[in-house]
Amino acid sequence: MSASGERLKSGLLNGSGAARTLWLLGALIGFYLLLPLVGLFVHLAQTPSAGFHAPGLISALFTSLGASAMATAIIGVCGIPLAYLLARSHTKVAKVVGICVQLPLAIPPLVAGILLLWVLGPTTPVGRLFHGSLTNTEVGIVCAQIFVAAPFLIVASRSAFAAILSSYDEVGRTLDLSTWERFAKIALPLAAPGIRAGLLLTFLRSMGEFGANIILAYHPYSLPVFTFVQFTQSGISTALAPAILAIGVALVVLGVSQIELPRKRTALPEITPVPFRFRGASSLSFSLSQHLGNFALDVDYVGPPRLSVLGTSGAGKTTLLRALGGLAAASTRFSHRLELEDHILDTRSTWRIGYVPQFPSLLPHKSVFSQVTLSPRSNDAQALGALVAVGIEALGDRYPDELSGGQAQRVALARALASNPDLLLLDEPFSALDTPTREELARLLRRICLEQGIACVVVTHDPVEAALLGEGIMVLTGGKSVQVGTRRELFDAPHSVEIARLLGIANVFLGEQHDGEVHCGPWRFPFEGARHAGHVLIAINERRIALTTEKDQDGERGIVTDLIDLGTY
Repeated sequence: MSASGERLKSGLLNGSGAARTLWLLGALIGFYLLLPLVGLFVHLAQTPSAGFHAPGLISALFTSLGASAMATAIIGVCGIPLAYLLARSHTKVAKVVGICVQLPLAIPPLVAGILLLWVLGPTTPVGRLFHGSLTNTEVGIVCAQIFVAAPFLIVASRSAFAAILSSYDEVGRTLDLSTWERFAKIALPLAAPGIRAGLLLTFLRSMGEFGANIILAYHPYSLPVFTFVQFTQSGISTALAPAILAIGVALVVLGVSQIELPRKRTALPEITPVPFRFRGASSLSFSLSQHLGNFALDVDYVGPPRLSVLGTSGAGKTTLLRALGGLAAASTRFSHRLELEDHILDTRSTWRIGYVPQFPSLLPHKSVFSQVTLSPRSNDAQALGALVAVGIEALGDRYPDELSGGQAQRVALARALASNPDLLLLDEPFSALDTPTREELARLLRRICLEQGIACVVVTHDPVEAALLGEGIMVLTGGKSVQVGTRRELFDAPHSVEIARLLGIANVFLGEQHDGEVHCGPWRFPFEGARHAGHVLIAINERRIALTTEKDQDGERGIVTDLIDLGTY
């Protein structure tokens, strides 16, 4: 390789060289896109008249503006719901519809006009029904624009809806929001940037549509058709005026689309906080059976109303929580029974769920107070009471991007509490927080649950958190509960080494019991319960091990492999 080739290769590999290469490539395409505009204005300077006095120019402009606005409105009203449904459905029918929606993008506009003429022409059944008014009218222009421009909105909106995390919709379902409310209050605002881009593309594509228009509605002239007529009759000079008007409209629309409305601050209502209400329970029981593909969840529980669920990844913890929250997919085989005290809750509509996901899933367009009043089961006084309970009543007018991680999780907790749930479900709610914040919020949640008598099920990987929040503990493996009991029962007598390690008991060994002793390798431990031969598990608390250099006949000999100063011990 030559020296110049080596230098080029070296420049591309280092950071500054790569950056220059990216700028060069971007500048090339940018220059190419701007070059025709430069040529237009150069030509305009040489042609002062430019066709601005041509009869019909302003009429064509307003025809295009009116038809494009009408087409964009119709596409928005019908296309946004379709995009929402396509994003949420994974059936074969949805896939076929999604392909058909994009098909106009691959069809030449002239061919699209011919296809529409076969359906909407004056001699067709549809055309005769409308007395031939669907061609050579402004209605015909709108029909042509809808066909060629609708895919831009639907594709952009579908992608925006698909990018929304499912946890937002799940929170809405547990807050008892209807399908329409979840669409209007959650999905639509979250997907707004993508929808806005789709509407922009739709309007601009409608304004520029020529091929389908000229076939379906040659008269009245739209701006592109008028431009074509001027060019064919009088040459390029008279086509400058409509071209400049089209560019001007595009620039205005693009400029308006960049305007961001200021965020509105709403003062909290001056009302007295009202404590949230709970049914209260001293016992909880449920029986769940769910099959999803090759995975089966089959668990039963009867015990204290506050339950912690431990398990490794893939054990079925979140599936259990979703089943309790009525969030099981419609395609799954699912049976259940949930009971609080003597209240049997057999259908999703008869019990109220408060759900706190692993990440807060706060709506970015709503203030803290609006988040907490999202549920129809909540009201302003109870929402303020929930904010007071979690200690963030002073943050009611803030937005999610103005909160710390701990504050955001407090809002998610207040949102669940303000909906007056019968059962509180928490899916590793503190795992993403720093240790001091996690411990503070766990203690806060424990205090609220104990004071209010709230029944809750919390999924966690942290055995300390499980012991703090749950009076009962369930250990899941492969969708089955391998051990269930009170906090004391599990920590005192785990059934296996795996369960002991999930509970944070690290020093667990397998031994054999003989008369009065337990044998574990070279060690012998006196144990009064060891009366019969058999295997047992031995747990050694590391904090109760004393190190000494003196020979002790009663102690066990060992080798120190590491010594760690953990600060407090």
